[in-house]
Amino acid sequence: MARQMDEKYKLSVCIPNYDRMDRLDSLLRNLAGQITVNGLHEEIEICVSDDCSEADPVVIVKKIREAFDTINIRYERNKQNMGMDYNFLHSVLIAQGQYAWIVGNDDVPEDGALSRILATIDRENYKDVDIIVTPFDSFDYDNNYVKTVYPLGTVEGDILFDTSDKEQWHKLVMSVQDNSAVFGFLSNVVFKRKRWVEHGGMFADKMSSIFIQVYMNMQTLAEGAKYLYTPEKFIINFLDDETNQTIDRTYRIAAGLYDAMDYFFDGEEKRHIQKNVVDIFISSRFMEFPENDARKIKVNDFVSERMDIIKQYYVRIADRRQYFGG
Repeated sequence: MARQMDEKYKLSVCIPNYDRMDRLDSLLRNLAGQITVNGLHEEIEICVSDDCSEADPVVIVKKIREAFDTINIRYERNKQNMGMDYNFLHSVLIAQGQYAWIVGNDDVPEDGALSRILATIDRENYKDVDIIVTPFDSFDYDNNYVKTVYPLGTVEGDILFDTSDKEQWHKLVMSVQDNSAVFGFLSNVVFKRKRWVEHGGMFADKMSSIFIQVYMNMQTLAEGAKYLYTPEKFIINFLDDETNQTIDRTYRIAAGLYDAMDYFFDGEEKRHIQKNVVDIFISSRFMEFPENDARKIKVNDFVSERMDIIKQYYVRIADRRQYFGG
């Protein structure tokens, strides 16, 4: 996988694309519009890594390049479908920015988001910040507001943690209220790209986790980093309920987050992270998997208060139907 060490730009907006061409087109036009209106073409680039979509988005990229010819739009297409983790990583490693912002093609940048990101990383007291995390609003695909997610809770101003200090690291961990605080969501995080490059292939065995960004950014924190939590909002999240509510997708999220949190935490911190990051995705529906199913075996091994209750009290649907029949 190509790894660019150059930092020609302050920020690379990295888009790991797969299908949904109309949303990719809309996202690229939004970003290009913000860059043009604010004269940011020397500071920001756009990088698209396409994971062998059914239709090649090169036509869309070409039209955006022609319409916004002062903007650097880097585009690469995988020769075959490599999976989400590879594509997330690839979109970052082909970039040439000091900071990277991974944006899903179904998410929408807030108005003025790019200018606010640059203003944040340009502030004198934040020049050495490694990771920026923000709250975000969620909408359904019909554009109805669903909720606002606050990864570390509601705050009036910025909070800066230095994870090289054990007390600050502990305080950060115990402040986590949602998986998006520890990178379970892609688009509310801006991070120093070189830290991912430095990690190299150390998480090659996690490339089917669907959460490679969690491993990469958590490793940055584990090595010691500046983590900034700001009430500024950069992104609007659109919830793909049709995909995310399937039992297999729910399982992959729960298992992926469980393994990632188990990798980095233990003791009191692990219990807190487990409760606030993983447990919400642990479903009683997992108990309907066949007894010899690898997924059933996996979830039975989860160390979780919620899982303990489910295992103790859950009655399979077939048994309930038999008992209540008639």
